[in-house]
Amino acid sequence: MSNLPLDPKLARLVLLGWSRGFNMLGIACLISVWPIFKLNAVTARTKVTEDFGSFGGDLMLLHEMWNTFFNHQQRQHFCRCYKIEPKSLDAALALYESTKKKLVALNISFGAADTQGLVQHIGEIAQKAWPQNFAVLQEDGSYRSRCGTHSLNSYSTLKKYKQQPKLIMFYQVLNTADSSGYIWVTPVADVLANVEIIDDVIADFFKAQKML
Repeated sequence: MSNLPLDPKLARLVLLGWSRGFNMLGIACLISVWPIFKLNAVTARTKVTEDFGSFGGDLMLLHEMWNTFFNHQQRQHFCRCYKIEPKSLDAALALYESTKKKLVALNISFGAADTQGLVQHIGEIAQKAWPQNFAVLQEDGSYRSRCGTHSLNSYSTLKKYKQQPKLIMFYQVLNTADSSGYIWVTPVADVLANVEIIDDVIADFFKAQKML
């Protein structure tokens, strides 16, 4: 049987049938799972509102968003983050004080006009209080610390800091006239080892401020 000649036309038909069958199966699978992906994205974006609700005071939790940890050319990597707006310098520093001894990543973004000094001020405090465990990512994605500047071209670069108790402060200066200062408190599982603690830290801080 193995020595029988195979008709080329029949072989082409068989291969074509297999190819189309796999294509149709792939399309069917994509159609079936797409609503799940869409639902999960919507659920993730609204979950933080359900968890914390709306409250006033010095800090205002606005909503959960997706953001990146490096320059604008690397937008394909996203992570969950809580957007918190500090109403005063004291409020921003209180948030910093409540998290600086934890494994926490702070993405701090401020308007260009009057809040750049806040970034600098928090940065100076952090450098003095925690000089060996403090790093800053600038708007262009470069990494700045006491040991020099390193190019941050991909998300995987940050993984080498995993399981090191660093406070990684990210910030960018927004060049829009109507932008106000705000803090991104971002749990990132790929960067920090015990990142689940961040949710508890945030919740405890808000409870202490009687905001929950």
